Amino acid sequence: MSQTNDRLLKSLAEDDPRALYHLARRPLPPPEAEIVPMVQEVPPRMGRMDYWFRVKAGDEEWADIFEFKGRYESSMNPQVLDYALRAHLETHLPVNAVLIVTSPGGFPRSYRTIEPVVRPGLVSIHFETVRLWEIDASVALDSGRQSLLPLVPFMRTGMDQLIAAARSLRAAEEGARQWFLKSVAMKYPEDVVARMRQEVSVTNEIMERILREAFPVSPVGMAQRVEGVVSSIQVLVEERFPQVEVPSAVLEIRDPDALSMLFRRLIRANSEEEARVILQTASAIRENT
Repeated sequence: MSQTNDRLLKSLAEDDPRALYHLARRPLPPPEAEIVPMVQEVPPRMGRMDYWFRVKAGDEEWADIFEFKGRYESSMNPQVLDYALRAHLETHLPVNAVLIVTSPGGFPRSYRTIEPVVRPGLVSIHFETVRLWEIDASVALDSGRQSLLPLVPFMRTGMDQLIAAARSLRAAEEGARQWFLKSVAMKYPEDVVARMRQEVSVTNEIMERILREAFPVSPVGMAQRVEGVVSSIQVLVEERFPQVEVPSAVLEIRDPDALSMLFRRLIRANSEEEARVILQTASAIRENT
């Protein structure tokens, strides 16, 4: 699990380094600031920082280090401080070192915050440990950065926030949606994973738009409304489940609430067999009324 978390955060750092500052709860570099990844000219056996950036904003310049871990280990703090000292010796700049831990497993109950190392004119190192599970998911949802949404399952979150993240990812690239689902699967049971798979679906967004058009806010004639939804159900089934036939009894349903429920269930169906069972159940209810 920790390797998956590492890859997710490293992918975030490569695609959208500014997003890391939201997680680290550090001041965001101004829009005009240059954030340049540094090349690490050290042998792998010495250990390499996950991400090391040189930041320049006007007359100010500093170095930021981000280290990602899925699970806390006591050796991490000295390791990250060593990275920070190495970065300072190479750049002669103030250094901000941030350790981001995604899982509470192994994290000590009593954790001593590491004090800044500041020697005017010699060295300036600030160290911070970010416990992702303590950060409210609103930090990612309100950031406007889609790249943070796959991390929402690891944050302090509720079902409404998970759903909001999933729906916001519908317009994202497939890779981002898959990262989100992997994150959900690492923390939540299968029924939540299945729900998020439905919510993040691009097809779901298209079909819900059809539903809004079939049930407009402005009132229309009941017969016209019913016929519109019946027609939408037929189109939906033909497009998503071409091997499934809509029973004639379903086409005779005239209860708009029943049709709405049927349409919504078909939107969320994940297979032809599931769609067939939904239609057969609706048909049986219709024949028995």
